[in-house]
This record gives sequence, structure tokens and C-alpha cells, in this order.
Amino acid sequence: MPQIIDPAQLLTELASTENNGCLDVEHDSVSWKIYLERGKLRYVSCSLQTLVQFNYHLNCLEIEPITARAVAHLVSNLDPANNVSTAGFLDRAIAKLYLEKYLNNGQFLQLIKNLIQENLEFFLWLRQGTYAWMEGEKVTNLV
Repeated sequence: MPQIIDPAQLLTELASTENNGCLDVEHDSVSWKIYLERGKLRYVSCSLQTLVQFNYHLNCLEIEPITARAVAHLVSNLDPANNVSTAGFLDRAIAKLYLEKYLNNGQFLQLIKNLIQENLEFFLWLRQGTYAWMEGEKVTNLV
């Protein structure tokens, strides 16, 4: 059952504990995963993140056209039967683009920073939902 939450206060409280883990938040059909390491924000994913937004961030980084084809190829290989969320897919796509050298280290870090900022902004507008802290859960798809 949804409850009233204050996202900024919730993040402040978690940061002060200096714990490692993931805050899993849901409201209606939207979910966020907010990863912290030693109380510091490490990564944020949101189920609302779309391929269009992902491509926008790639274009902002002036990625070569081959990257757009690589992303299209990754999407075409996504098996809907696996019931993979868009956020999970994009996380894997980012890692794959980096590992296959479509993104250099600077581009990879900037892309992660931009996505964290965008997803965190969506989260900070939230006023109700459900959440759970998962101690020790780590970001494994990206970094």
C-alpha cells in the first residue's frame, strides 16, 4: 500500500548511515532502483527511462553514428519473452557499448552521470509510494 514519502529526506537518511545497498521504490507501475555505496549515490535507474531518452543522451555526447546502429542491434536482439524491463535493458546496453569500445571512459562516465541526474530528478517529484532497502545489493550491470 502506498505511503507518503519525502524522497530528499529518505536519501539523506540513507546517506548518513554510510551503508551499501539499493533503495527499491515503486509507485503505480513506475519503479526506481537507487544504489548507494558507503552512503554515496552510485547509480539510479528508473523504469520510465526509454530508448528515445537513451539515444538523446548518446547524441548529446556526440557519439559516432556506429553507436546508434549498435544500440539498434542490441534492441533488435532483446527477447520480449524474457520479460526484461527497459531500465534493465538500458543498463546492459550501456555496459555493452562501453565494453565493446563504442564509448570511451569519459563518455561512459558522462552518460552515467546524465542518466543518474535525470532519473533522480524524476524520483524527487515522488510524494507517495512503497519502498524497501536491500542491504548489500550492488550495481553489477555497469560498474
